[in-house]
Amino acid sequence: MSEEKITPSCNSEDVKAITKRCAESWMKRIRNFAGFLGMILPWIALVGAAFVAHAQPAKIPDDFWATLSISATYYLTPALAGILTTAAVVLMCYKGYDWRDELVTTISGIFGLMIVIFPCGCSAADSKIVGFFQLPIAVSNIIHLTSAVIFFILLAINSLFLFTLGESDTKQKRIRNIIYRV
Repeated sequence: MSEEKITPSCNSEDVKAITKRCAESWMKRIRNFAGFLGMILPWIALVGAAFVAHAQPAKIPDDFWATLSISATYYLTPALAGILTTAAVVLMCYKGYDWRDELVTTISGIFGLMIVIFPCGCSAADSKIVGFFQLPIAVSNIIHLTSAVIFFILLAINSLFLFTLGESDTKQKRIRNIIYRV
C-alpha cells in the first residue's frame, strides 16, 4: 500500500492572483483599523478624562471642560497617547496602492507621533517642561499644534483624494467614496 501525496497544481498566475487578493484584503483591514482608531480616539479620551474627573476632581483644572480639547486629555489619561501612537505606527507601516498613498500615510504617521511626543500647552499641564524631550511648554505647544494641523490636513487629503481612487466603478465603490468624503 503506497501513500501518494496529492498536490494541487497551481501555476504562477494563480499564485499571483491569490497573493494580490490577500494583499488587497490586508490593506483594507489596515485602513479600517486606522479609521476605527481615529473614530474612537475622541470618545475614549473624553470618557477617560471624565473618569479621572470623577475619581480625582482635584486633578481637573476649573476651566478644563470649558476649554476642552482632545489634546488636553494627554495629561489625564493615556488614551490619547496610546491610540494615537498605535494609529501613527499603522499609518507609517501601511503599504498603499501607489507611492502617493505611501508618502501621505507615512508623513501622516510621523506627524501623528509628533502630536504625542510634543504635548499641548493647557491648564491641565502641571509643569513648565513637558513631553518626551522635556521642552518648555510654549515650544512643545507650537510643535504640537503645527503637527496636528499637518496631520489632519494629510488625513483629509488621504480621505478626499487617495482613498477614493480606483479603477472600479461599482455601487460599493461609490458608497465607500461617499463615506470617505464625509
